[in-house]
Amino acid sequence: MQVNLSQGPNMQTEETVPSVIDKTLADSVSTLNAAGLRLIYVKEPVSSRAQAGMVVQQSPGAGARIPQNAQVLVLVAAYGAG
Repeated sequence: MQVNLSQGPNMQTEETVPSVIDKTLADSVSTLNAAGLRLIYVKEPVSSRAQAGMVVQQSPGAGARIPQNAQVLVLVAAYGAG
């Protein structure tokens, strides 16, 4: 059995997703843009004021290989939101 895989007609290069956990939104945008990726975010309600404004989760996770210019979803802690 032979299996052939294709990345599609544009043969996009892949990038490694860096970790942006515990970074501010601005720092996360800079980090992901430098890696050739884009950021989208959602506010995540938290009860700790110390976490406010920090990235608490990301998908895909650090180390994943995704196409250049792909989006990384981050959850940004929002104190008292909800």
